[in-house]
Amino acid sequence: MGVDCSGFTKTVYNLNNIVLNRDASQQANQGVLVEPGKNFENLKTGDLLFFGTKGEGTHAEKVTHTAMSLGGGTFIQSSGRVKISSLVPKSPLFDEFRSRTFIRAKRILQ
Repeated sequence: MGVDCSGFTKTVYNLNNIVLNRDASQQANQGVLVEPGKNFENLKTGDLLFFGTKGEGTHAEKVTHTAMSLGGGTFIQSSGRVKISSLVPKSPLFDEFRSRTFIRAKRILQ
């Protein structure tokens, strides 16, 4: 068994003496909202990225996954295994599914 996405981010932050909530949906309520920028240029290393279904109409938002930015559109995630991916379509690490399900970014480190 591996570590899930929120367990991964929680552990990384915990190793740096910062406490995060356990679940991705709870972590999404922590930190300060970051406008990622058109090409994700505003994302910094350590920003948390949240994925799932955006709220529309009568459907509530549902956060189902979290990852940690490595700066720009590159991020590290645990989804079955720990891997580095990208939200940038031209990157060889591009993750189309995560790109389609990206909801928002939050900054924990000020």
